[in-house]
Amino acid sequence: TGATSIPDWLLGDGLRLFMLVISFSLLIIFGVRLVYANHNPGGDGYRQAIFAALALVVVWLLSVLAARQIYNLSGSELATTADVLGRYILAIPGALLAAWAILLEQRTFSKRGMPGFGRALLGAAVALIIYGTIGQLLSRSSPIFPSNVINGQLFMSATGVPIQMLRTLCAIIMTLFIIRALRAFDLETQQKITDAREAQETAQQAMLDEQQNIEHLNRELREAVRNLSSLYGFSQSLAKTLDSREMIEGALIQFVNSEPHIDASIVFLCDREHKSPYIAARTQCPVDNKIRDTMFRQATLVGEYVVTTGQPVIWTGAQVQNVTESFEFDIVNSEDPLSASTGGRTLGVPLNVPGRCAGSLVMCTVPSKPPFSAREFSLISTAAEELSIALQNAALYDEIQERDKLRGELLHQVVTAQETERQRIARELHDG
Repeated sequence: TGATSIPDWLLGDGLRLFMLVISFSLLIIFGVRLVYANHNPGGDGYRQAIFAALALVVVWLLSVLAARQIYNLSGSELATTADVLGRYILAIPGALLAAWAILLEQRTFSKRGMPGFGRALLGAAVALIIYGTIGQLLSRSSPIFPSNVINGQLFMSATGVPIQMLRTLCAIIMTLFIIRALRAFDLETQQKITDAREAQETAQQAMLDEQQNIEHLNRELREAVRNLSSLYGFSQSLAKTLDSREMIEGALIQFVNSEPHIDASIVFLCDREHKSPYIAARTQCPVDNKIRDTMFRQATLVGEYVVTTGQPVIWTGAQVQNVTESFEFDIVNSEDPLSASTGGRTLGVPLNVPGRCAGSLVMCTVPSKPPFSAREFSLISTAAEELSIALQNAALYDEIQERDKLRGELLHQVVTAQETERQRIARELHDG
C-alpha cells in the first residue's frame, strides 16, 4: 500500500475478502450442479446450487457477526477472522464438494470408455482435495479454533514455505489436469464422433445396399410377372384353335406384342412332305425394307440351322453359334446370371417332339436394341416348349380327323358294296 499508483481500496482487506467469498461461492455452485447433473441426467441443478451457496454465505455472515460479539473484534482482526471463517465455511466444503463431483464424473467417463479423460479428472480432483483441506485449513492466525493453533505460520515454520505457495501449486496442478482432461475429452470425443460417423456411413451403406437389393428384387419380380403374363397370353392363344397355321400366327402376334424387346418372330416347320423347313408363320418388323430383309435372311439361316442340329443357336453378327456355350461363357462370375447377354439379336430354339425336331422358333430384335439376355432366352425356350406341345396336339387332332375321314370313306365303301351286292342278288332273283 502506498508503494504504487494503485488505489488503496483495491489492495484493502474488504475487496480481497469479497473476491474470496465470491470465488468460494462459485466453487460451491459448480460442485452442487455437477453432482446434481450426475445423479439426475438432463437436469442442471441451477436453483439448488444457488440456494446452497446463499445458505452457506448466510451461515458465514452469521458466524462473522457471532465472532465479533464473542471476541469483541474490529478492524484487521475482524477481517482476518472473516477470512478464516470464509475458508472454513465456504472454501473447504466447496472444494470437497467439487472434488467429489469431479470423481463422480471421472467414474462416469471411465465407464463410457474414455480412460484418458477419467485419469485427468482424477488428478484434478486430488489437487482440489489438497487445496481444499490443507491449503484452506492452514489459514491466517485468528482468535477462533483451530486457526489459533494450526495456521499458515505453523506451516511456514515447519517447511520454510508459505502456505500460499502450496495453494498456488495445487491450483497450477489442477489447472494442468483440467487442460489435459479437456484435450483428452476433445480427442476422445472426436474419436467417438469419427466412430459414430463410420457407423452411420456403414449403416447408410447397408441401407443403400438393402434398398438396391429391394429394387433389384422388385425389378426381378416385375420381369417375372411380365414374363408369366406373356406366357399365359401365349398359352391362351395356342388353346384357341387346333388349326396349326391359325394357332401359330395368333400366338406369335400376341407374344411379340407383349415383349417390348422382341420385334419379329418366325416359325419354321418340317414334315414328311417337305424335305427342307418351310415358314409356317411370321410377324412383320416395323423397320425399313433393307433392315427387314437382312433380319429375315439371318432368321432363315438360324431357323434352318436349328432344325438341322436340334440345338438353340444365335446369330452373333458374323456366324451362327451354339447359344448354350456362349451363355455359359458370358455368365461366369456374373452377379446376375439372368441379366447376362447371349451375345446375339437373332435367337432360334428348336420345336422338339418325341423322336425328332419338328421345327424352330426364331425371335429377332432390331440392331439398335441390346442383344437378348439369358432371361429372354429362358422365356423364349419356355414358349418353344409350349408351342411344341401345341403342335403335337394339333398333329394328333389332324391325325384323328384323317382317321375319322378314312373311317367314313371305308364305311361308305362298305355300304356301297353291300347295296351293289343286294341289287345284284335282287336282279338274279328276278331273272331266275
